[in-house]
Amino acid sequence: MFDKISNRMAAFAAEGSPTHDVIEMGQDLVKQHLYDNHNKSGNEFARFAGYVKEDKDGKPLTYAEKNKRFHEALLDDCYEVAGLKDRKGVYNVRQAMQRGDFTTHMFSIVSIILDNLMSQNEVQQYLAFAEVRNVAWGDSATFHFGNRGTYQIAKVAHGKNRAFLQREYMGEVTLTPTAHQASVAFPFYEIARGEVDWGYQIAKIMRSFLVDISQTVATTMFGAYSSLSTPWVENAYSQTAFTELAERVAAGNGAAECIVYGTKSALGKIIPSNQYFGFQSGSEYMDLGYVNSPFGVPIVRLAQAVKPESNYDFVLPNDKLVFLPSIGDKPIKVVMEGETIISAVNENDSASKTRIYTVTMSYDIGIATATKYAIMDVA
Repeated sequence: MFDKISNRMAAFAAEGSPTHDVIEMGQDLVKQHLYDNHNKSGNEFARFAGYVKEDKDGKPLTYAEKNKRFHEALLDDCYEVAGLKDRKGVYNVRQAMQRGDFTTHMFSIVSIILDNLMSQNEVQQYLAFAEVRNVAWGDSATFHFGNRGTYQIAKVAHGKNRAFLQREYMGEVTLTPTAHQASVAFPFYEIARGEVDWGYQIAKIMRSFLVDISQTVATTMFGAYSSLSTPWVENAYSQTAFTELAERVAAGNGAAECIVYGTKSALGKIIPSNQYFGFQSGSEYMDLGYVNSPFGVPIVRLAQAVKPESNYDFVLPNDKLVFLPSIGDKPIKVVMEGETIISAVNENDSASKTRIYTVTMSYDIGIATATKYAIMDVA
């Protein structure tokens, strides 16, 4: 039997309602898990540094205490919605989870937490060179892009033609999201006994989808290396090539400066070739693994990840850098459709007494830009 859970709970999740408070607690729990466990050597989740560390009375809370409070609040809210609040002594958690309204509410809350953590703003911060849009079910998104260069000025005089028309509008690309799924077998009795590490479980689902999106983005973005025109590609690093490519991208897009994006390993290969580096920037390099602003060019370190079901292959290439102007549209477009859907198979239909949860998100990714960007191979 399948219980299809759709994240359409605006009334339940309204500010001031118990469900809204539970959602806030869940988001805070996941943020703390991500910040504590996946932000050790970079800035992947530095934006979550402000997670709540105290309760409303100012009492410091450990992660374990917050997880316990969230679990209890989640179950209490599900009892309330299922009409079992006054019968908790009769309906224990194991029995209550046989009721569709109880489990529907529980995993609708989980889906809302996921949607809030995978919002347009959050995904854009994780994917530094991607523009993200959220659309409603059944919608697609059309991206329009214009000419990023400066207008050509024509010298005119009597008897000569005037300046030719230069269109600002260059073209458009439409992306249509498709479903992407992750299925997880979850020990049913962990929920009944209150042993679920909710922050870890929700964060793992969130990171799994982010890795999949990042992998597609990397394939799309870095896959253009061989097709870019010669002036915008460098197949080897040198200090001169690095600074000239940054200057070319900035000038070609009418921007003040260029920003370089790469993984820690790729950025670590940008090293000045003289002894001055050892005296001035050596300590910074030893602390970070790269120079923070080599030759005056701003950089952004990209979060690295491992491809699922691989021989621990990296998602992002460690031998390439992307050069983008400081202004202009981002070359990668991500469209996320509707809300997260969680489908559950009852544990009574499973020989191992596990609930199988299928988490579905719909999105599409493509490259659509008039921005002139460059790629450097630093292998």
